[in-house]
Amino acid sequence: MFDKSNDIELKDFLLIRDLIEARSGIRVRDSRKDYLGYRVRERMSATGIVDFEEYYFFLKYSSGDAGEFQLLMNLVTVQETCFYRNTDQLRSFQDIILRGIVDRKKAEGSNHIKVWSAASSTGEEALTLAMIINETLDFPNAWRVEILGTDISTRAVDLCRKGIYPKERFDNLPKDKLAKYFDVVEGGYRAKRILSDMISFEHFNLIKDIDSVRVPRLKNMDVIFCRNVFIYFPQETQQAIASKFLELLVPEGHLLLGNAESVDIRKVPFIMTFLPGGMIYQKV
Repeated sequence: MFDKSNDIELKDFLLIRDLIEARSGIRVRDSRKDYLGYRVRERMSATGIVDFEEYYFFLKYSSGDAGEFQLLMNLVTVQETCFYRNTDQLRSFQDIILRGIVDRKKAEGSNHIKVWSAASSTGEEALTLAMIINETLDFPNAWRVEILGTDISTRAVDLCRKGIYPKERFDNLPKDKLAKYFDVVEGGYRAKRILSDMISFEHFNLIKDIDSVRVPRLKNMDVIFCRNVFIYFPQETQQAIASKFLELLVPEGHLLLGNAESVDIRKVPFIMTFLPGGMIYQKV
């Protein structure tokens, strides 16, 4: 329960909720009104602002990765993840999707694999994908693997780049993988270069940045993971992002979402296949 002193009036909630949606695509549900009020009060206290309307305009006209809007987003967005999340889906990625990509690349005479973790949070998903790819390739050093991890939270991206994870994050990781891929450091574990050399992390807003000059780097993706993100977007935003993902994938490329998410293939022409762990969307 949140303290009643953190209550936010409906008109103020709607102003800030609509601003968050316009800039990030994220719809804060009405049931999260008290949670948003709590976070807004936290930022108001940090800035010394006592009036909601004054804070709203301060928020509205802030810009940049260090601006007030970004600092509020760092608090509002949920950074919940772990290594090897949804193992059934990851097994399908390894045994079916990735092996198909490898066969196709060999037939094309290519050694380049590109994967985008479009909501990488604190980096566990990107590192998991790097481990899976390294385990799957017969001769990993013969391949050029690029994994891009992005997130709307600058705080999460900073943690990714720091790359130190506390020991409790590794409860589900087999000890042989932990020893193979991570070094013991002060504060926990850090990924070895066998993983970190594959991955780069960037701050990225799926609404604002996906049509920017940064997009050329995102072209020709073999796989896009965007798990447990669409649930925060209204339907029209989901459709717009899915359409952009379709454009950025190579022919026969794959999009993987969370189990509770879907793409309307009547509007975005993916081919839909059910595999263990959930629905897979493929560009043809």
